[in-house]
Parts: sequence; structure tokens; C-alpha cells
Amino acid sequence: MRLSLFGLVAVLSLVNDAGIEAAIWLVVLGVVATLATWRERDDWLTRALIVAEASVAAVGGVLTGGLASPLLAYLPASTLAAGVALGVDAAVMTTAAIAAVLLVARTRLVGSESVGHFTTVATQWTALSLATGLLGALLRNVLRDSPDPVGRGRYIEAYRLLAQLRGVTRRLPGSLDPASVATELIAQCRIVAPFTRAAVFTQANGSVLVPLALDGARRVPWRVDLREPGPITAAWLTLSPVIERRHADAKGRRRGSTLAALPIVVDDRSVGLIALESIGATTLDRDAIELLKPIVAAAGLPLETAALFDELRTSAATEERERLAKEIHDGIAQDLAYIGFELDGLLSELRDAGEQPAAQHARELRQRITALISELRTSISDLRSSVAPTRGLGSALSEYTRSVGTSSDVTVHLSLAEGPLRLGSDAELQLLRLAHEAIGSARRRAGVRNLWVSLAVEPPGASLVIEDDGDESHPADLDSIALEVMRERADQIRATLEITRRRPQGIRVHVELGRGADADSLAG
Repeated sequence: MRLSLFGLVAVLSLVNDAGIEAAIWLVVLGVVATLATWRERDDWLTRALIVAEASVAAVGGVLTGGLASPLLAYLPASTLAAGVALGVDAAVMTTAAIAAVLLVARTRLVGSESVGHFTTVATQWTALSLATGLLGALLRNVLRDSPDPVGRGRYIEAYRLLAQLRGVTRRLPGSLDPASVATELIAQCRIVAPFTRAAVFTQANGSVLVPLALDGARRVPWRVDLREPGPITAAWLTLSPVIERRHADAKGRRRGSTLAALPIVVDDRSVGLIALESIGATTLDRDAIELLKPIVAAAGLPLETAALFDELRTSAATEERERLAKEIHDGIAQDLAYIGFELDGLLSELRDAGEQPAAQHARELRQRITALISELRTSISDLRSSVAPTRGLGSALSEYTRSVGTSSDVTVHLSLAEGPLRLGSDAELQLLRLAHEAIGSARRRAGVRNLWVSLAVEPPGASLVIEDDGDESHPADLDSIALEVMRERADQIRATLEITRRRPQGIRVHVELGRGADADSLAG
């Protein structure tokens, strides 16, 4: 509307031969209007520019022809812009500036007839400006409350938040890894309170708590299902520490113990929980709990921040892999399939023509393309295979190995040992990617006819073993890039990676996370 009315004012000034003075006021008005348009903030400078824009149009109109000046036609544009950009108060303020300029001009007129006529026309311009300003404010409310069809506002908000996150993460004193935050919390608690074993839990999905870190035990020794009664459930639901003491039995088969469960609270909700147990003579008392409370409370925000960052990172990685899988499927895979069909036609023509050497060459090329298409299908399955809140590591690995078995001549033997507890999302994802790399490397080696994949999960530990029966295979035969990727993934989750020869032949890849169960017994 600014541009349309400014163009109308310029045309009318040329038609009426308004002179150099009107041209100067038009230039000043154009500069001020441009500055006001570029400002998108609700601050004093934006308000001052819009008021100045309306004042320049009113003063220029009074000085270049009075009520007959074309500049007065621009007044509704300034008030409408004030209403759309800043709301009702800005529209009223801009209209008040216009009214003040016209009032001053009225007091300088001589003659009752000219004063009366000027008052009538000036009132009409002021009322029209106020009406357009209020219309702009109404339009502002409609635009603000209406849904954004392209999500531009959400993208702007996401950009600002991510930019802030980038700056903040560079200055964080700690880690954005949930397991590291949990491990650090246990270490701080050990300084002020004696305990035999401890664990930090979070609620990944469902009602079962998932351990992020474990100290002093090979497995979770407590009930961590929130549907079952117990001190951990009570602490999680009440947001208060709970202490449970168990006395030694009379026959001495069980020593006395004290279990303390302290919820990790953020914004009046549990985001995690630390369980500390002292067995034997040393007990956790109320004084120790009071010392632990501020330490646990301080860990709430770092733990929740790390969990949010982990979720964002996982979501971004999954989305990117889905995009790559779609591009491969819709691009190179389709092109290779087309080339394969063309080769089939060429092979048929060569056979009919009796060109046996050329037919044999075309047949070998067709077999190679078929193998490439099979590899691409496996790669697409690799990219799309991932863990999710409703699908754990065992399920994702089972689905992936099934696709490998059906798309190749390799027989896959799978052994799984999982309980109700799950690993953290990052640990599950990295172990799955490690399995992808190891299986893919095995399929690319000569003579591999069987794959043995064994997984044992006992949070916070896990063991993954992948073996093949390749002909005269040696660890040195592994692809250097695949080996580097596997080591990087293992280091990311603090797991050990061992690659050795399998007897009588083949290669054995063993990934051990934490101190979980050993999968050697499952390796067959």
C-alpha cells in the first residue's frame, strides 16, 4: 500500500505541476518510508520512523497546496503500516501526529469560511487515517492467529534457537552426552556419601526406566518398572527422595542394605533418577541424603539438556539417512535397472546373431550389474534401518540381517539375548551402525557363505559378535575405511572393538560395551 499510494502521489504531483518544492518533499517522504519499511522490530526507532513518515506527508501536504496537495493521499498508508507492524497503539499515535499537524495548519488560516472548510476536510483525512490504522491492527491480529501454511515462522524460531544453541554449547563446562552427565553425577555423589552400587536412570519410552550409567554392579539389581511398587517408583512419582532399609535375615544369607532413590527434577517433573545402595554396615542416612540433594538437583538441567540434544542429533541423522536412501532408490538404482534391461535385450540379439564372445561379455556385464543392484538394495536397507522408541536394537538388527539374507547368497545366523531394559538411544544407534559396517565388509570379501551375528544386551552393557567364513580371510583384509568407521563408532560410545581371525577360517568382529554379558556363548 505504501508503494501504490506513493506512486499515485508522484503521478498526481506531475499532473498538477506541483513544482520543485513538492518534489523535494516527495524525496524526503520516500527516504523516511523506505527506512520505516526496512525496520521489522517493535522498538522506539520503528515507531519514530512511522510517526515521522506520517508527519512528513502531512507537513509536506500543508506546505505544498494545503487540502489540494496530492501528498495528503499518502496519509492512510502510514497509519495502515503502523497498525500492521505495531498494533492499535501505534496506529492511534500516528493518527494523533497527523491530527496535530493539521490542527497547527488550521490555526494559521485567516477567514471563517476557509477555516470551516479546512476543518471539515482535515477531519475527513484524520478519520480515514484512523480507520485504515485500526484496519491494519485488525489485520495484524488475524495474521498472527492464523496458521502458517509454509511454517516460515517456525523456521525462523528454529533458526534463532539453533543459533543460540551453537553459541551456548561452545561455552558449556560439561558434556552434552547423557551417559557422561550420568557418570559424572555418580562420581560427585561418591564424594559426599558412601554406597556400594549406584545407577542413573531415565525414561526413554514406556514405563521401564533405562540405565544411563551403572557403578558397582554388572546389571541393574532393582525393579525399575514404574508400574510396580517400590522405592524407585515412589521417588519418581512423588518427586521426593525415598529411603528403603532391608535388615539382614536371621540365618545370615542376606546382609542388610539401604537403598536411596533420588529423583532428578526439572520444572516439577522427573527427567531421571539416581539409585544408591549401601550393603553391609555402612548405611545411607538422612544426613547423607541432605548432602546429595543439591548435587542431584544441579544435575537436572544438564541431564535434560543432554537428552534433548541427543534426541535432536538422532532425529537429524535419521532424516538425512532417509533422504539419502530415497535419492539412491529414485536415482542410481533406477538407472542401473534400466541398463540391466537394455543389456538383456542386447544379449538376446547377440545370441541370435551367433556372436558368442560378445554375448559372453554382455552376460558377465549383466551379472556385475545385478550384483551392483543387490548391493544398492542392501545399502538402502542399511540407511533406512534404525532404532526408534517403539523398536529396539534387537528388532532393528533382526530386520536388517533378514534383508541381507534375502538379497544375497549369504546365509545369516542370528542369536539375540535381550531383556526388558534397553540401552540408551545413542548406544543402540551406534551398535546398529557397527553391525552394518561389519556385515557389509564381510559381504564384500570373497568366499563368504555364512554370517554369524550374536547380540547380548544387559544395560548398560552389551556385546555384539559378527563372524564370517571367508576363504583365507585375515583382519588385514578388512577395508581400511570400514575399519576406521567402526573404530570411530566404538570410541563414541566407549566400547572396545576387537577384530581377530576365526577358526578355521574367516574374521571375527567383537564389540563390547560396558561390562555387559559376554556373547561368546551365543556365537555358535
